[in-house]
Amino acid sequence: MNLKTHYLRATNFAILVISLVALIAMLTGLLYVIFAKAATVDAKTQSALARVAWLTGAALMLSILILLGVIIHYVAQRLTQPPEGFKPTAYFDAWTEAGRRVKAEDAPPVEPYEKE
Repeated sequence: MNLKTHYLRATNFAILVISLVALIAMLTGLLYVIFAKAATVDAKTQSALARVAWLTGAALMLSILILLGVIIHYVAQRLTQPPEGFKPTAYFDAWTEAGRRVKAEDAPPVEPYEKE
């Protein structure tokens, strides 16, 4: 893995974690507001707020599970990867090797330039 790919993955991970944490904070704030207002409204509105609270709580739990999954995947990937050693590859002349392997008389004719 080259250095550019490494930084790209790290940046993507950071953006994903920050976004999930922000979503979790917003959902938690919404639940707080719902529970604070639920005590001061009538029964019909409390029923509607309870449904919204359940939906918000489900979204909050799903967001937390996704965040935990992302963090566990990142840690597991870091623990199982071999250490990154950036080594330059040896010089290899591909054109010379191709010329050694292929003979011109074995090549198929190229239409319309070659005719037998």
